[in-house]
Amino acid sequence: FLDKAVLLILCVMAGFAFAWVRAPSIGPADAPQWAARASAPPEGVKSPEEYSLGVTVSGTIRENTPLAGNNARILLADVRPVKDTGGRDGAGEALPGLLVLSWRNPPPDLAGGGPGQRLTATLPLRHIHGFSNPGTWETETYWRDKGAYFRAWGRDDGSRGGRAEPYRLTGEASGWWRFRTALRRAVIHILAARSGYGAVTFPSPVAKGISGSA
Repeated sequence: FLDKAVLLILCVMAGFAFAWVRAPSIGPADAPQWAARASAPPEGVKSPEEYSLGVTVSGTIRENTPLAGNNARILLADVRPVKDTGGRDGAGEALPGLLVLSWRNPPPDLAGGGPGQRLTATLPLRHIHGFSNPGTWETETYWRDKGAYFRAWGRDDGSRGGRAEPYRLTGEASGWWRFRTALRRAVIHILAARSGYGAVTFPSPVAKGISGSA
């Protein structure tokens, strides 16, 4: 029995060691040149609101999750600059992995945007960093396991106080997403009517918890 227990422990340890070695580790040096320049915050900057204007990029929505406080968390894949290094139109090298985009007060079309649609916006890019918290929540590890290495922030129409063009959402979401959206809309309107809210917009803060779990 003891021999089997030791063998089991060794196998588990070997599995953890293999997973640790194989775990991807992408840092600022692994980013394309355009992203490395855009993701370097100035000295003394302490909050995303103080960051530079950023860079105009385009990416395909992979996930769109409504959050409390009229916020959305959007995962973008195949994120590329709209302009190349010379300022000309064209697609540059894509970011490795996914981009985690946190958007505050998204307009209805962006709040309801789904997988397959293409989002273009001017965003401040940052490499995801986390605190070293052994045995507890660690942001960088969490997102790395999901294949995301960079993050960005947006709000309202994305014009960043008139300093940039508003966001653009193009293409059509997947059929499954459109079906799910229609179902959520119907449920929200029924529940809102029964609760006395009357007509509500969609996506709606009134039923954010429902729409987030559907």
